[in-house]
Amino acid sequence: MNEGDPAQQLLICDIRPDFKGNPFITFWRAKNSGYSYPLSWAGDYTPEIVENSWLYYHTVEAGSLIRFAVLRSVAEQLAIPTQPRTIDGDAGPVIVNKLTFRCKLLEAAYISRTPR
Repeated sequence: MNEGDPAQQLLICDIRPDFKGNPFITFWRAKNSGYSYPLSWAGDYTPEIVENSWLYYHTVEAGSLIRFAVLRSVAEQLAIPTQPRTIDGDAGPVIVNKLTFRCKLLEAAYISRTPR
């Protein structure tokens, strides 16, 4: 977990078209080291980290935002516990990969404080 204000902890949400068939929304693990469904496995990123590598963490493809930062607190409000034996160790919570939840995450996408 990165240090900093817990109220400002960001997750990197990845909703690229290739992931639409996944059962849950995909988030990045800490230090850009892979993907996870459970929020408990997702890495925390500070606003400074995201701002310093904006184009890496904020990706638009075919006019749609597909990778972006969102406050952990927002994601946690959308999450549900996993069903037993769905994810290793019954880790969770997760966000169901439905259009409604993808749209809510997009609406809450972190906005850069630095003009681009």
